[in-house]
Amino acid sequence: MKIAPEIVKTLAESADLINTINGGMSLAHVEKHTLADHYLITVKVPGVDKHALKVELYKGQLFVFQRMQLEEGIEIPYLVTVIELSEGVNKQGVHANFEGKHLRIVLPFGDESNDIRID
Repeated sequence: MKIAPEIVKTLAESADLINTINGGMSLAHVEKHTLADHYLITVKVPGVDKHALKVELYKGQLFVFQRMQLEEGIEIPYLVTVIELSEGVNKQGVHANFEGKHLRIVLPFGDESNDIRID
């Protein structure tokens, strides 16, 4: 018996959601790409509402986290990933948006774009 790929994908997403609801953790999928004039970082956290993801810049680091509600009025941050930014990134030009289920973060190069990279 052959199983359709769509069914496998749906089952995997459902299992991840159920695991997360029952106290398990969902691992983030982070991809980093270097393009002509910027870095592009895509983040997908299965089982997590994309609107729960937050992005903050602090002292040369980019933090991607979600706010988890423990009980009424009490939230704690859950760190998804931390990305060290090089000096060549224009920190004022960093922006993030959602494309489907992915969080897309654009890190434009600054004036010193020679030989920069993200770890």
